[in-house]
Amino acid sequence: LKKKMSQEPQQPICLPVDEEKSYDIFKDSPIRFLGYTNEIGEALRPITPKLFVNATYAIAITYALLDTCDKGIKTYLESKEKNDESKDYEDTEMTHIRFGLDSATHTLIWQTLASITIPPFFINRTIWLAKQLLKSSSMSPINKKVIASFCGLAIIPLIFKPIDKAVDKILEYTYHPYITPLIEPKKISSKKIPNNNNNNNDDDDE
Repeated sequence: LKKKMSQEPQQPICLPVDEEKSYDIFKDSPIRFLGYTNEIGEALRPITPKLFVNATYAIAITYALLDTCDKGIKTYLESKEKNDESKDYEDTEMTHIRFGLDSATHTLIWQTLASITIPPFFINRTIWLAKQLLKSSSMSPINKKVIASFCGLAIIPLIFKPIDKAVDKILEYTYHPYITPLIEPKKISSKKIPNNNNNNNDDDDE
């Protein structure tokens, strides 16, 4: 029985929450659509008041901050749960906090890039391009604005997946190798095995 137990792989406490088994309200529920509100607001900028656009950004930023807190807390709790199964890190409150901080920081940077800044930039430039192409048109100014907004809305389903994948790659080659080591706690050094050779030699001498 002892032999069997020793062969079971031990999981490090730094493992993230299993997304396949745990329900993520920010990804698995309609709440996730709040992360797109600023994109819709940016697309409707030509035909809606500035206050409306700012409100959509406020909603998206709030969503990003709540998701950041959620991921940090989940990783913090996961670290504490895995503590009994792994001895790779010191069992201190700061250890768990640093794992949670790493997860929260990663989520905040990802949301900032993939939700708050990059998509609205592409939508804004698409609207600008549509306006430039419609300059010589005889349509009324309001119709031009409506068409430009429609172009901005139409591009949203086309850009979010490529942007998500691009941000994943950016963080893979920047955040993970350079930032994570600064935040995560260091692994404890392997415990020194007492040297019994001296004792054996003493026994031989006797």
